[in-house]
Parts: sequence; C-alpha cells; structure tokens
Amino acid sequence: MNKKSIDKGSRYFEGSIPEIALVDGKYKVEWVNLGEGKNGEYESKDPNDVALLRFDISFNGEVVPDGSYCTLMPVDTTETVLRKALERIMDAVKDKCNDGDCPKKVFEELSWIEPKWFQG
Repeated sequence: MNKKSIDKGSRYFEGSIPEIALVDGKYKVEWVNLGEGKNGEYESKDPNDVALLRFDISFNGEVVPDGSYCTLMPVDTTETVLRKALERIMDAVKDKCNDGDCPKKVFEELSWIEPKWFQG
C-alpha cells in the first residue's frame, strides 16, 4: 500500500509478520521480536520454551512510558491473529490514552494477550 495515498487519520497496517504494525493517527502499535521467551531470553534448546512477541506503543514516533510489554503471542502466530490482536491493543490505546499519556495498568493487562483470544 502506498503510504502517500493514505489518510493519516485512518488505520493501516505496515510491515510483515511477525513484526507488523498498526498506525492510527499519531499512535502506532507494533509487534517486535526481541528474542524473548517464557522466562526471559528465548532458549531454543528448552523444549518447554516459546519464542514470544512484544508490543510497543508509540505516540508521535516516541514509545510511550510503560508502553512496551512481552506477551503470550508466539512469533509463529498467523498474520490474521496478529492483526486482530493489534486492533484490540489499539482500541485500548485510543480509549484510554490522551495525547500519549497512557495509564500503565491498561498495558499490563494486555501483556496477557494470546492467540486463543482471537480464535473461534
């Protein structure tokens, strides 16, 4: 999609899985893969560990304070589910944040986001 033709007040996705982003006005919510797992750094040799994604929330290009959390979303989650999850996070941002000032509690709760929330 050509970003020049997009109304900046509308929502649009950019990037590719697993590191995709949703932009809505001055807010951006994105998945990032920092090599995190269930207990800190992902350990590929541990059969019980899972590589997990983190979401970052930014306002005017700056990550909002306390706006970055590791989640329960595996890096191999489908693009459809990742997009639905970004929509859920963005809805909370648009509902609870005011010009980049966002309450920490909202994002702590969203750190528990996982694929089963969006299946079925």
